[in-house]
Amino acid sequence: MNAPAMDPQRRAGSSGGVPNDDGMARAERKRDGSDPAGARWADCVGPVPAASARDGVLVGVLPGEGIGPEIVDCALAVARAAAGRKGIALRLEFGDDIGRRAEARCGLSLPGEVVGFCAGIFARGGAILSGAGGGRYVYDLRSRFDLF
Repeated sequence: MNAPAMDPQRRAGSSGGVPNDDGMARAERKRDGSDPAGARWADCVGPVPAASARDGVLVGVLPGEGIGPEIVDCALAVARAAAGRKGIALRLEFGDDIGRRAEARCGLSLPGEVVGFCAGIFARGGAILSGAGGGRYVYDLRSRFDLF
């Protein structure tokens, strides 16, 4: 049985790209806008505000556990490459244990010091890059900071 044809706008929205007004995701465009095969991720990065370029972008890093630290290292390599291409400094700060490693240490998958670390990063206009971890830390983190 053949699957029904998917609406292009729905396909674009579910592909992970950001849909444009015409419904085609940016990640699906070529540089000239005609062919998805030629798109480069660094070309999708928009103009950099002067303050960000000058002061850098703050990223709080929670490496996590298991495969988390390895994935976070790869994500940081990509972020450094993108930032370097755009002339932006990355200001990285590293937080404490999350997930089962934190549970073993203090009984909570999202300890208070990590909540405080994240709150401080967010208060200074930064973002959090979080690796994998067990327990409920991701649910607690999302709920605590209304990240839905």
